[in-house]
Amino acid sequence: MRTLFQIIGLFFLVLMSGRLAAQKTQLYGLEKRLIHGDKQALFKIAPYFDSTKEVIEIGGYYHHYSDIPTESQIARRFIRENCLFTEAEIVIDSVTGKQFMSFLHKNIDKIVFAPLANAFIITPLEERTTQVAFRRIPQQKEIALKNQYPELLTSDWVKKAGIDSLILHHDSKALLEIASILYKQRSRFSRFNHNRTEYIELLEALTHIDIAVEDEREQLIWHVDKSYFSEAPLNLLVYLAGHYAEFSWSVRDSAFTNAAIKIAPVDKEDYLFELLSSNIDSLALDAFIQLTTCDPDRIAELSSFYDPNGGGSLDENRALPIFPYKFLQQMVVLTKYCKENQFDFIGSGKLRACIQQLNADLSFRERRMLEDSLINNLSLDEITAFEYWALVHEESWGVTYSGGRILNIFYSKHWEAITTNELYLKFYLKKAYLFNKLGIIGICNSYLQKFTGTGGQGINALNLQTEDEDIKTCIEKAKIFCATELKRPLDTMKVNNGNQDYIVTDLAAKIKAIKNGIKDPEKMEDSLVNLLSQISYQQIDTALKAINGIQF
Repeated sequence: MRTLFQIIGLFFLVLMSGRLAAQKTQLYGLEKRLIHGDKQALFKIAPYFDSTKEVIEIGGYYHHYSDIPTESQIARRFIRENCLFTEAEIVIDSVTGKQFMSFLHKNIDKIVFAPLANAFIITPLEERTTQVAFRRIPQQKEIALKNQYPELLTSDWVKKAGIDSLILHHDSKALLEIASILYKQRSRFSRFNHNRTEYIELLEALTHIDIAVEDEREQLIWHVDKSYFSEAPLNLLVYLAGHYAEFSWSVRDSAFTNAAIKIAPVDKEDYLFELLSSNIDSLALDAFIQLTTCDPDRIAELSSFYDPNGGGSLDENRALPIFPYKFLQQMVVLTKYCKENQFDFIGSGKLRACIQQLNADLSFRERRMLEDSLINNLSLDEITAFEYWALVHEESWGVTYSGGRILNIFYSKHWEAITTNELYLKFYLKKAYLFNKLGIIGICNSYLQKFTGTGGQGINALNLQTEDEDIKTCIEKAKIFCATELKRPLDTMKVNNGNQDYIVTDLAAKIKAIKNGIKDPEKMEDSLVNLLSQISYQQIDTALKAINGIQF
């Protein structure tokens, strides 16, 4: 049997063999020449358009490793990444090597290497057009950028390009140079620039506006720095290449302004979505809370825009739920349902204080007492507020840890009251649907399991009339649980079959022997933990007395 090191070694050899296979083609040398503006490399690469030779490549941000590309595919990719020919001029994927060579000869005098883009072009950038839109940046963001501005201005890339000098002389060409550097740092097959945000931040600091341009889907996108593909940065460069001279320095605004453009005010929801990315937790959390009461359709639209792939998290802060966009899309529906059906989701100040207390560093006894107090004193009219704030503070370990137990026992305790009241039961089913779509594990996915084993009584309770599709969906799922037999765990199991209860004989004596016989604190602790993991529930009291005074 091979050892782990042998397997790793074999894997390394496979990777190296792939790298060696990739080196057998001359294409990568031609790519370097293209990147440095060697026009002759265009002619050299043309014959590869017809090559069916397969090449194993290592890396690539959008490469499917199950596919082995041909030299033709690689050559066309290099041309797409290093040439900005328009579709009216040539469609790279539709021509043969001979046709591409003919195109080069026909346009030899027109093809130039554009320093602004580090790419070969025929039609100058300033003669191209693109769709754009403008909006004010939120005041909070403007303040943050003002504080960040001195640091941005001293960045190495700003000094190297002479942008600081252009800004000092109020020359709007600084805007063009920033867009140029952003595009020149564009993503390629095996290269990705992870530090693009500061380019856009400097543009925003200098203009006090956001500029939206078309992305690869021909849709307007505000966050150019978050787009992996190069179309959005290119279109920003195209716009500024043709219009940077229209911007002039305004002493009043301390920014470059352009009277010819129409600047839209940022709407409330957009502004709040911007604040979600704030590295100030209190600002981000307050924005999140406000967004939970906005229009569900607008939140769904913005969530799709800010998080096109779904389920994204925000690295800027840890105050928000793990998947803020998913949470928002469910919570806005929850709050809308509450408002339409007169359910309170805010709760009293006392309840909110208890939730904050759950996040404190409580002892086991203190936490248990607080949990029991909430279980015994919360009413069906108050439980939604507890759920709402527990979702808001999902990243709080204490709230999440205790919340699961509180909700589980609370709903079991009030189950008859829920199932005999149509209003409460519909709301319970609605929450079951919404919480199951949060994208996390835990009791939020288990609401319908409360119907397990309820049989005909549960099915009769579920014979509800409703037009709500979410509730209808959960009714059908809940009926399946009703017909499912309730299986109670065996008393001998703690968690699963691999964790049986044992009776440890002479427990106190064995603990004493470990405490007195092992001098190394770490080894003593390991031995005690190993022993204590084997005891039965009935021996917990004995164990606690025996380990009293031992520092773990």
